[in-house]
Amino acid sequence: MAFLCRLCAVERKLYTFGHRLRQHGGEMSGIKLVDENSLVIAETDSGIATRLEKDLVFAFEHLESGFKNSQNKSLRDLNLDDFPLELSASGPASIPIGQEAWTISGGAKASVNVLTGDHARDFLRNVRPASPVTPDLVSFAFSTNLATGPVINAGDVCFGLTVGSQVTIANYATAADSTQFLAAVQKAISGLTIPHELDDLIAMPAGDICSIEGKGVLKFTVSFEYSVLNNVLASEPLDFVSQSLNVTAESGPTVSVTVEHSSTHRLTIAALGENKYQLGACLAAEAEIEEGLDFAIGVSAGAGSFDALTFVVEQITPGASREMAKIRQSLSAGEQSNLSDQIKSVLQGAMKSGIQASLHDALTKSKETNRLFTYEVDLGSLDDSGKKAVQAALRGDFTQLTNPGLRLAGIRDIDTITTTTLGAKHELTIHLLGILNFSDVSSFVQRAKTGLNPQTGEVVLTSTDIKVVENNVEPDRLREALLRSAMITTAAASSPQSPDFTYRMVFFDRKARPSPSDLRQFANVLQAVGSQDRPNLEQTGAAAIYLSLNLNKELSLGLFRSRTVDDFIRAGQRALKTILNGDDLAARRLRLADIDAVFWKEVSAQGSRDNVLRLLATKGISDSASSTDFFSIDWWAQAMGKISGAIAGQKPLREAEKDALKLSQGGFDMPWALLATYYLLAPQAQVDAKFTRAGATIAAGAAGL
Repeated sequence: MAFLCRLCAVERKLYTFGHRLRQHGGEMSGIKLVDENSLVIAETDSGIATRLEKDLVFAFEHLESGFKNSQNKSLRDLNLDDFPLELSASGPASIPIGQEAWTISGGAKASVNVLTGDHARDFLRNVRPASPVTPDLVSFAFSTNLATGPVINAGDVCFGLTVGSQVTIANYATAADSTQFLAAVQKAISGLTIPHELDDLIAMPAGDICSIEGKGVLKFTVSFEYSVLNNVLASEPLDFVSQSLNVTAESGPTVSVTVEHSSTHRLTIAALGENKYQLGACLAAEAEIEEGLDFAIGVSAGAGSFDALTFVVEQITPGASREMAKIRQSLSAGEQSNLSDQIKSVLQGAMKSGIQASLHDALTKSKETNRLFTYEVDLGSLDDSGKKAVQAALRGDFTQLTNPGLRLAGIRDIDTITTTTLGAKHELTIHLLGILNFSDVSSFVQRAKTGLNPQTGEVVLTSTDIKVVENNVEPDRLREALLRSAMITTAAASSPQSPDFTYRMVFFDRKARPSPSDLRQFANVLQAVGSQDRPNLEQTGAAAIYLSLNLNKELSLGLFRSRTVDDFIRAGQRALKTILNGDDLAARRLRLADIDAVFWKEVSAQGSRDNVLRLLATKGISDSASSTDFFSIDWWAQAMGKISGAIAGQKPLREAEKDALKLSQGGFDMPWALLATYYLLAPQAQVDAKFTRAGATIAAGAAGL
């Protein structure tokens, strides 16, 4: 490998030398700055001039007649109002870089500028270490188009620039204010380079600052702190919760993602001397943050591929190593890979909105500070990994430099968006539907289907039959499954044999175009549970609500202790009344909340929907939704009442729990069951509630977006 590297270096030198010679006479090609009479004012055959096939000539535009007198002036004596000076390329030329050609067309613009005092300090603040003395700066910059050569290899393009786009290349030469202007210009054009290889850095004169700006793809790695909330639920009747099932309620992993940002970026390299360089990347002033922002889950806690299967198991149980060993023993390598890919896709969807929002904020702030990443690089101290990382950064790939799991010798992190603007912690809920029906985590994970709740960004692992299409779970079906599972889990937690564990009863809903009734009902529920989030009843646009009632063994016992079916019916009626209060369109539905227990039992005994509707109509309850309201509350109250009776009589809960799985008549688009449970347990119970006024996802403790 070392021999091949030396051979490549020799080939590069021969290639460079060959392009420095003119085909007629063997003279060196170079960059020339000429006046309006084509008289050479400054020229060089150093820097990028070594790559040219023929002279690259720039002519000054609109030079003042007295300019020639200023050529020999010191920088301190110049009239800075005359700058920048504009130039134009007199003819086409090209600069071969790897497999590409950087084409400078006739008329391409260039400029010479002088920065002193505060202007020099403002520029130097972000590109090199602070110094008690601020030098003057003389810069030369020109624009070019990046055109394809015969072959484009991945990674060949400098700084991730897009082929066919315009690129601006500049060099800033430091000088004392006593330096002659023409000598400073000569230094600026001589140091001009395109940082494509490490050798290009070595060739930079000490004190010079190289800048390259253009549209392209910048890649980097960012870490996010997560709080993962596990909601453990049963999906079918069970006699008791297995004592061997070891599930964590909450974990706090770090997730690293690989980001690709397509926009206009600027790479700046300052040659500090003694083989040290400060390398920085930032967004250009005109860069659009949303223009092309994408990410993929990359690595977790170090370098390497992301194993989503292991990641999820690590969040579910403290015995992850043992459970993963069982999975590997039971599943083939291909089956493990397919399961991991499925989980990874769902995690990507769950984290997408939150991570994109954080990245957007970070990139916006970086435009204010003029910094994305800044590193000090000591080329003499780099090992092979460090050399590869810097080489990749020169081509727009900062993933190795920004990887939190890599510690690279000779590279010092000065400032990054990771350390300065991405400190917020995110939350992610994983619903483990049916995990309580298994004796260990590995058996559940192997059986579970993985899906994403598109309304909340929650991950769902379910062993019950919920249809998953393209990694998404249908929200209506999930609401129903979560309510049924919460009912069964509440019963299971009340069993004397079961350990104490925490779980949640969840309700969520999103309305793309909420009606006044929707907003009124959302507001009523949020007020009832003490939330400070309230909708503006006049608002337009999407709206979403998220409710999470936190439960444990003590609260489960309190829910059923000394309760009858009538108690659950009254709680359901109270919840219905709360939700519909003030909603003029639901006035007739409200009458169901006021009928007495005797009449309720009479209606319940009717059986068929037609008979129920006929009897309700005798009380003026004729709204088409009232039958759904009645059947929903009655189904829930009867099931909960049987569980309460089984607990009071110390009978097995299995038969009582089956009532929670019987067919119901719907009604899962309203949080009546959660609210009724809350009323029965208040003030001990607590509901986490969130309301969002726009967007496709909910910020709740569910997704932390």
